[in-house]
Amino acid sequence: GWWISWGPFVGTFLARISKGRKLGPFIIASLVLPSFWSFVFTGIFGASQIRISRQAEAAGLDMSDSAHTYGSLADKDVIGWNTVGEDGITRWVPVGDNVVRLYNLATEDVVFEHMCYYGSFGFGTFMTVITLICVVLYFVTSSDSASYVVDILAANGLEEPPTIQK
Repeated sequence: GWWISWGPFVGTFLARISKGRKLGPFIIASLVLPSFWSFVFTGIFGASQIRISRQAEAAGLDMSDSAHTYGSLADKDVIGWNTVGEDGITRWVPVGDNVVRLYNLATEDVVFEHMCYYGSFGFGTFMTVITLICVVLYFVTSSDSASYVVDILAANGLEEPPTIQK
């Protein structure tokens, strides 16, 4: 249903902004590059989230409560793992503060916890702000282009709808 409902809007918008361009660059810019970006983004962030969750499982975060979901709330004497050093001696490594069981969290929490995994509090906050700015820009530009297409359709296909209608 989503593709059927948004097909005319996207088609009209892409046809309007690509008027006068050749077909090859249009296909590359509107199909190939976004598909490639989605593939790379999903691969990198998906593999990273699997690594974060596996690290939390190995440390013993079992999601029974918040202290067993977030590494920052965990008892460092109990939650962690043994590791063998280069000298052959086994040492206890407590779970890191940034380790978290992502599967137990809501979708919006997963995004923010993932961003905070990569650095200290300041970097996680910076990445969260950048992510929120990108989401807002995405919605604003999508809304603007959708309103533009609705104006064109409501004006019976005029390329420049009347100003009063806009």
